[in-house]
Order: sequence, then structure tokens, then C-alpha cells
Amino acid sequence: MAEIEGGRPFLDYLVRRLVDSNFLRIIICVSYMKESIINYFTNRYGSLVEIAEEKDPLGTAGALKNIEKMLPDCFAVFNGDSYIRVDYAELFKFHQDNNSDLTITLSKVSGNRYGYVKLNGMRVVEFESDPKYHNSELVNAGVYVFQRSVLRGVPPVTRFSLERELIPNLIRNNARVMGFVSEMDFIDMGVPESYNYLKKNPDLLK
Repeated sequence: MAEIEGGRPFLDYLVRRLVDSNFLRIIICVSYMKESIINYFTNRYGSLVEIAEEKDPLGTAGALKNIEKMLPDCFAVFNGDSYIRVDYAELFKFHQDNNSDLTITLSKVSGNRYGYVKLNGMRVVEFESDPKYHNSELVNAGVYVFQRSVLRGVPPVTRFSLERELIPNLIRNNARVMGFVSEMDFIDMGVPESYNYLKKNPDLLK
């Protein structure tokens, strides 16, 4: 909910792009700072945007398990603190053409602030979320396409991480985890430099 321009938070730019891209249903999973998110988004986009509250933080995969019954067979997932301008139609086509269980959007990023992803062809064969092990130029850009069946590997009502638990488990179990490499700029809100840059260049999110 960090403000970018004119009182408008970063998350609203992400949601607006999904609305403009003709997504039929948008579910925001909330835990930390949920009151401010609920207050801002309630009725802002009518019935198109729904809020799914967690009593206790469930982690990135646990949050998806919590709304499993609300999800279609194939759906997209977005981190709420990063941005990459991918073509969503192209991403879904890649996912379907490769018969993927989970597709991860990847970006080429230098430095060692992130973990890493390694590919064999288009298939993800290594996924490490800890930046101290960084040894690849490809990083997770926080945009995914899921088959709902993947959530069978997530225990219910339990804190469970997409990055540290679910994805490594899928790779170990030989699931079809594919990497969609994007040449677009990846923007991470996790450091002051990126946040200040966006505040000076809000058109990057439009």
C-alpha cells in the first residue's frame, strides 16, 4: 500500500492493469496491514475485486490453499510488491502450449539481492529463494500461472511458502514447472531505491 502518486498505492496500479487486461475475477489475499487494503479496495472495482482475509498469516502458498474452492482450473498469481509488464495472453499461451503445472515468469537481473532460477530448455530444474546462493542471472519475477491441481501439495490451514516449500517440492517430484523468460524491466518494491524511483517515474506502472 505504499503511495506512488496522488495518494494512489502501488497495489492499485497492479489491480488496475488486471482490470484493463480483462481479468474476470481478482482476489486479493490479505493478512498483514489488511485493514488498509480492505478499506481501499472495498467497492472500488465493484464485484470484480474480492478480498480474502486470513485469520493468521498463511504464507504465499497457504493463502492460495485458503481460497482453493474459489479458483478455476487455471489461474494467475501475482506478488503484491513487485511489477513486470508481461503480455498476459502470451503467458497463458506459453503455459498451455507447454502443458505446464506451474509457470514462473522470470527476469534477467544482475546482482545478488535475489535467489535464482535455472532452466533446462524451458523447464525449471533449480529454484532457490535465498539470495546468498545466487548464481544465475534469472530470478523469479513474481507472476505465475497455476493449475489448481498443484495446490494438492499444500496442507490446509497451515503457513506454507510458495517460494521456499511448494515450488522446490514440485521440482523434486518432477512436476512440469516451466520458466517464461521476459525481457521487460522487473521492479521490486522491497528496497528504498526502487520505491523512490517509482515515485519519480509513476508512468512505468501505467
